[in-house]
Amino acid sequence: MSDALGPATYEGSVYRRRFRLRTDDVDLNRLLRTSRLLELMQDAAIAHTEHMGMGREKTLDAGILWVVARQHVEVARWPCYDEEIEMEAWPGDMQHVLFPRFALVRDAEGHEIARSIALWLLMSAQTRAMVFPARAGVHVDGVAHGPAIALPGAVAGVEGGARACFAVPYSACDLNGHLNNARALDAAEDLLAGPAQGVRFRALDVAFGGEAAPGERLTVTWREGAAGAQLEAARDGRGVFRLAMEY
Repeated sequence: MSDALGPATYEGSVYRRRFRLRTDDVDLNRLLRTSRLLELMQDAAIAHTEHMGMGREKTLDAGILWVVARQHVEVARWPCYDEEIEMEAWPGDMQHVLFPRFALVRDAEGHEIARSIALWLLMSAQTRAMVFPARAGVHVDGVAHGPAIALPGAVAGVEGGARACFAVPYSACDLNGHLNNARALDAAEDLLAGPAQGVRFRALDVAFGGEAAPGERLTVTWREGAAGAQLEAARDGRGVFRLAMEY
């Protein structure tokens, strides 16, 4: 995995950490994997939450899970093997039950190479229902920082196209007990032609509408062309996740 070049630093409510990309971070084209980019952004969000006093004592240890509902990512340039990058992350103002998390990735010269906005929410580990932040005593103040990034919207379903079945492997599930969102992107890109051929997205929108436990079978439908791809994964007719990529 990527080498962290020193500990994370905090400037007010802004998280920063530098990394050097290693073999496990990149794909066969030596470019940063989509899933690894999402993991770095998620790790930054979790570290910041703990720094603000809203860590596992308030959530995981109390039977409450953090989950990503929607995410939008824009990439100006994909970093490559052995390259140094800096991850910067900060919270936005709470949207009722949603926690916006912004991220910015820069190269060693300080040039922006990627940006993201993710909407997180709280879920009960027992009932799997949404938890209202006020009832859980979880609150994160937003900060004014970085470029303006619009909140992610809905992602359309897929009509027609190719279809395949996907059994959720044990190794793709996380401590929340379901298919991890970064692993969902791995599964999606395994089906698409573009990523294996070195065609990477410029923009990604992904929405998670349900859970998938180990061993559950998903029906995946997708369409792909020169301009991008759309993909939808469902279980028993109920959506688990949708994504749209712009190449």
